Amino acid sequence: MKKSLTFLFGALLTCAAGCTGNVPAGTFVLDGTVENGGENTILYLVSGHDVDTLNVVDGKFSFADSLKAPVEERYLSAAYPISYSERNFANFYLEEGRLTLVISSVDSLAKAKLTGSATQAEMDDTMLLWDHTTSPLRN
Repeated sequence: MKKSLTFLFGALLTCAAGCTGNVPAGTFVLDGTVENGGENTILYLVSGHDVDTLNVVDGKFSFADSLKAPVEERYLSAAYPISYSERNFANFYLEEGRLTLVISSVDSLAKAKLTGSATQAEMDDTMLLWDHTTSPLRN
């Protein structure tokens, strides 16, 4: 029942945001594309014990949900439960508003790029600086 209500709530948010272009306060809309190999597939968006399915149709998906906090970390995977040993997952920081996720391939989710989240942009910059700083140590 909870999943049905969550789906209905998400569908209503997606419609409201898509029809007006605005996103209601306390919610996000995630519009995504899968460029290679994911034209018709299912992805999983995981937050703690909550799992939402993203139905990718013709390489595109849209998903809306409410936030329990101003910023939430969620994981994206092509399988559930997530196989952390295979390293084919990504984590993102979602915020209120319209967000865009570009996935080059379902086989390399860790390389997916999220835009529209200031926290995610800060994390991306931090990781780039970390990679640049530590690369001499790895050689």
